[in-house]
Amino acid sequence: MEEIKQNLPEKDDHNPANQNASDKKIYITPTGAVIAMIFFFMPWLKMSCMGRTQYASGADLGGVFWIIFAAAIFILLIFIYFKNQNQLEKAKPFVALSAVVSFLIMLWKYVEISNGIKTDFGKITAKELGLSPQFGLFFTILGFIISLFGLIYFENDSSTNSSDIKENGFQSSSSSSGVDEKSNNLMNENKQVDEEEIPDFCYFCGAKNSDKKRICPECGEKLI
Repeated sequence: MEEIKQNLPEKDDHNPANQNASDKKIYITPTGAVIAMIFFFMPWLKMSCMGRTQYASGADLGGVFWIIFAAAIFILLIFIYFKNQNQLEKAKPFVALSAVVSFLIMLWKYVEISNGIKTDFGKITAKELGLSPQFGLFFTILGFIISLFGLIYFENDSSTNSSDIKENGFQSSSSSSGVDEKSNNLMNENKQVDEEEIPDFCYFCGAKNSDKKRICPECGEKLI
């Protein structure tokens, strides 16, 4: 078992393929918003009454249902804004609030229609009108669910940037320390060369120069 574990390839978080896949997942939320926007104009309800069949989209129902369409647009705009700011984490509450408001409006209208629609002739139930939900309504709901699901991939780019900064900082510090080390070695080499060139005796007065000074301690003449 240990040999098998050792032979297994290690997970590379910095692999470009993994990074690209992670980057693409952040577009799940705006994709859900676009789906909700498109199917808002598709049939939501089917009404069969007195031998006639009619279909109504979210746009046909109008009124408060336009808030649902506006919520989908808002999610898309919020994503674009915070994506450009590299702060997708801050978009989460706005997306969640928009989706929840849309769900509440649909739930409120569903309960209202189920209890009966008030008319001049009294209440008419959904069954009497032959109302039945259609694919447009289901896919609109699915679009907002997808938008909420995509929030789990919303993370600030600062985490990756900070790791890159640390890595680059380490590399720069390593390179700078390497330059310093080279310069110190060069200075030491020059110092050794200079000391070797300094004579042990003064050329002018013959005094001994045991300390390897550049100027004779006796006569003051330069020795190098």
